[in-house]
Amino acid sequence: LIFMDIQMPIMDGYTAIREIRKLDNSGRTHIIALTASAFQEDIDQALGAGSTGFIPKPFERDQLLLCIAEALGLVPERQFREAQLPQESSEGAIVRQMHDFMREQYQISLGEIKMILAQTVMDWRPVLDNLNTYAQQGNAEETIAILQRLKGQLVSIGLIEHSEQSVQIMAAFRGKDRAAAQILVSNFCHALSRIFKALEQEVTVT
Repeated sequence: LIFMDIQMPIMDGYTAIREIRKLDNSGRTHIIALTASAFQEDIDQALGAGSTGFIPKPFERDQLLLCIAEALGLVPERQFREAQLPQESSEGAIVRQMHDFMREQYQISLGEIKMILAQTVMDWRPVLDNLNTYAQQGNAEETIAILQRLKGQLVSIGLIEHSEQSVQIMAAFRGKDRAAAQILVSNFCHALSRIFKALEQEVTVT
């Protein structure tokens, strides 16, 4: 049983899997591909190279144990495949949607997307801090100005719903119920911070 990291120096995992298969065509060697990139094309490429399974990183301990058990013939194939499906957080799903959006919109690689999003997180953290501060101070002019800038930027990275939320918050700040508008800003900043945290965790996984 071999766990093969796809992103390796000198020789990538796909090539290594193909080379191993040249040496052993008996089918008794299980090769499980491990990678932080889990687009369908990545899975297809790993299986096409000769891997018998695929686990996206980060993975849970139980996923790993089930994978080993299946290779040893200790659990049914169907049960293993169902258990191997990752339980993705809502923020993780949003990050994956952002990747898909940017890949289709800009025709760039996953590596380039991650670099752009990592820089976005660095640039936006102080902006969100200022946004929350101005909102809690009741400074509608500065709050709306920041939201106006964020509205288009959110669309550019695939956060369409959050862009629409920024429009709703601006409308609330132009109204009379400032307390409700301040709560909306707080929730908005919290939601984006959770997405940023998911992006940061993804960048640290290699």
